[in-house]
Amino acid sequence: MFRRFDFRSPALPYAAIVVLALALRFVGLDWGAFHPDEWAISSAVYGLGWPGSVGDIFSSESPLNPHWFNYGSLPLYVFRAVAGLAATFRDSASFIPADVVLWRALSGVADVVTLILAALIARRLFGNIAGLLTALLYAVAVLPIQLSHFYTVDPLMATFTTGAVSAALVFVSG
Repeated sequence: MFRRFDFRSPALPYAAIVVLALALRFVGLDWGAFHPDEWAISSAVYGLGWPGSVGDIFSSESPLNPHWFNYGSLPLYVFRAVAGLAATFRDSASFIPADVVLWRALSGVADVVTLILAALIARRLFGNIAGLLTALLYAVAVLPIQLSHFYTVDPLMATFTTGAVSAALVFVSG
């Protein structure tokens, strides 16, 4: 009924690298410093709302219109959806609001998904060793770790871009 786990399986090193990446991205999410983009993003996110009628969705004064297009609208909509969850996690003792910590956690998760996708691309193109090396190098790379400690759009954009490259590779190679 149960199979023995094969320690030579590539799943174990990949899992260890993902755990390392998660630890590096989730430790200190509420450390207190703010990225300059966090202020601008939060003001745009909290300006979003749901329109009163279907006809208001496409008007220029729609509450879905962020009136701020520096990074596109999709990350703002994702952050706004997560902001609804933050109301249940309010902690008045923390300097950093709960919504900011949740948004930063979302950036960390997106960055780990990017790591997994990059490892899958390298593994598909160059083999298992290349996939492991790619995952390990990305897990300890300084810039992705730094950016995943803030709620900026860079980790989300990297995830979507890497996902598109991965999907294109699967499509081309069959």
